Amino acid sequence: MLRSPHISIILQQETTNYQYETSLFLLFAFALRQFCNVFFGADAAESAAAVCVARQRFELAVNNYKETVAKQFSIVGGAGDSFAIPQGAAAAVALYQNASLLLMTGDARRADDMERLVFNALLHTMADTIQPRGTKDRLMASEALLSAPGMMYCTDKEGIYANFFLNSTTRIATEQFSMIVDQNTEMPYGERVKFRFLGLSKKHLPFKFRLRMPLWATRQPGDGQNFCYAGKERTAPTVYVNGHEWEQPTIERGYLVIEREWRSGDEVFVDFPFDVQLLRRLDVEGKVQRGEVALQVGPLVYVCPEKYETAYFSESVAKDIVGKFNDYGVPYLSFNLYDATDVPADASARPVPVIVVPYMLCSTADGTAWWRECK
Repeated sequence: MLRSPHISIILQQETTNYQYETSLFLLFAFALRQFCNVFFGADAAESAAAVCVARQRFELAVNNYKETVAKQFSIVGGAGDSFAIPQGAAAAVALYQNASLLLMTGDARRADDMERLVFNALLHTMADTIQPRGTKDRLMASEALLSAPGMMYCTDKEGIYANFFLNSTTRIATEQFSMIVDQNTEMPYGERVKFRFLGLSKKHLPFKFRLRMPLWATRQPGDGQNFCYAGKERTAPTVYVNGHEWEQPTIERGYLVIEREWRSGDEVFVDFPFDVQLLRRLDVEGKVQRGEVALQVGPLVYVCPEKYETAYFSESVAKDIVGKFNDYGVPYLSFNLYDATDVPADASARPVPVIVVPYMLCSTADGTAWWRECK
């Protein structure tokens, strides 16, 4: 079980059904404890009851996630249509449920979902100038954003899990170790991330540093989502420790594990691939669907304004897409769509130059996260 300072917040996000079903198994656990107490002693009784309760809480949490989050999880981390339906409340619920499962499983896919919804749905909700102030959607989004930094790292007895990439300085203290983790990064706009460990509780401190390998960097499939990354899976990017390539890359549940003795001032550096990723929908059987495509760079999803919805996107131009920043530091993509109603060959269609921004910075109600594609 991983640890997080926000565990008390996460465990409050229980539904009525969840509480009811848990109470039934608490009764079962009580009966089991009484049985073990009679035949095997008090210690065995307490252990058996604790295992029973923990196992059932985990199964209920997984089922609750699959029914309430995974089936509706959108490309921006909310639920349903990214523009027609407010995304903040759904994204907030998904954040807490993913965080709870992350602590239970140590599976980086939960952190991938959290990253998607934080950098897209939640920030979009706060940037949207059309949505009125004081709505439930905005309130839940703001509370979730305040909670998210506390989910940046998790710990266990062996070491640290790095879940999010953000400029930050974090003090981490457990029964086994204490330290300050200084993270310097250009995320979500750039690919470079550097960790520096300071103030270690021992001069030579052995622990495991687990660095999440994002799905957008490796193109590996998610878990129960209705979309996937196009193209072949990629190997994890090269990681450097104190300027030297880490030659023992081990991946555990989506985290690259660096196990060594650390000293204050040690650094970990990684350059993630930051090219344009194409995503496609999956049907109920998990088969890839053609006809629409989403664009993503790093954790940011880029949206198609309504005025371009009659044009279509061709996969052949993906490699030529250029990412830039305007004079105000806003990232954008510049490329050509093709204007045609009957989707002819690219060579005979009229190119339409477009400039698009990330969903999190888009305040318009007109658009889509899915682009019409030439089949």
